[in-house]
Amino acid sequence: MDPERQLDVSLMGVGAFHPCPHFYGIGGRTVTRTVAIVGFYEDTLKLLKHSQADKAWTMNHHVMLDEKKPPEERLLRHPMDAVFELHERDWYLKKETPSYQEYEEWLKLEHPFPIYMQEVDPGIPASVRYPLEAVCSTLLGGFYRGDEPGRFFKSSVDYMLALAALRNYDRVELLGIEAETGTEYEYQREGMSFWIGLLLGRGIEVYLPPTCKLCKAI
Repeated sequence: MDPERQLDVSLMGVGAFHPCPHFYGIGGRTVTRTVAIVGFYEDTLKLLKHSQADKAWTMNHHVMLDEKKPPEERLLRHPMDAVFELHERDWYLKKETPSYQEYEEWLKLEHPFPIYMQEVDPGIPASVRYPLEAVCSTLLGGFYRGDEPGRFFKSSVDYMLALAALRNYDRVELLGIEAETGTEYEYQREGMSFWIGLLLGRGIEVYLPPTCKLCKAI
């Protein structure tokens, strides 16, 4: 079993990729463990093919959709190392979502990677409970809203960044993730910036593609 499961270049229009995970990091720091967190934005998702990250994680029905493409058109690794489906069941199987029935059947299959969920689902063999309590107690122990412990998660990417911090990765690459202004994902940017800052504060190197809008002042 994967120990992580047990633990609960240059592209047109994208810019140069800094593919240093196994050997060196920014400033010459040795980097030994890297995870790529992968979204749906194809312009920078293409960089995954050039990444030497040890692990690659994605979310929701991304793997299922990529599997349906001809092999030469696929942008993900197969298999990925983890999938995060952290929505409520009624949301991720909502009938207005295209191919929701196909996704439900896909979730019920055996997979060689964990699917992180809010709770283990007996009908989803690969489901693993996301370690929310460990994440919050370890990473947010000094954060309070009034007298109550604070939490700040606005998207699946936030939970993925948090788990990368909990696992003490040396480097995190964000590929295919934009949260652009004027899109339905814009509201998620604040949470991603918070968790990127937390990773940097813990000495974890973070790679953003040159065109990425995250953590960009203008």
